[in-house]
Amino acid sequence: MTSLSLEVLHGLDIKSLDEVERISNGIVLALPRFNVEELLRRSYKVYRYLLRGFVLVDLHSYEVLTMPGSRLFKAVKLLLTIFKPFMKALRAFRKGYLLAFRL
Repeated sequence: MTSLSLEVLHGLDIKSLDEVERISNGIVLALPRFNVEELLRRSYKVYRYLLRGFVLVDLHSYEVLTMPGSRLFKAVKLLLTIFKPFMKALRAFRKGYLLAFRL
C-alpha cells in the first residue's frame, strides 16, 4: 500500500473515494465540497480552512488552529473560540474548502 495526496478533486463522489481508499493507506484530500459527515464516519480528520489555510477549524470538535505569533490570528482564534457553540449549533463551516486526511 502507498500514501496518496489529492488536491482539489472537484466532483469526487463516494464511489471514487472508495477506490482511492482501496489503493492507498494514507490519504490527504483538499476538496471544495464533500459530505463532512461521510468523511467523519470514515475516520478522517476534517478541517475547514480559512484565510488561505492559516486558520483551520476541526469539524469534529470545532477546535480552532492558527499560525502562531500573529496578533491577527490570535484575534481570529479568540473570536472563533467565543462563537464555537453557535458554530456547532448552526453547523457552520460545513460548506467550503475542506482539508481531510486519514493516515
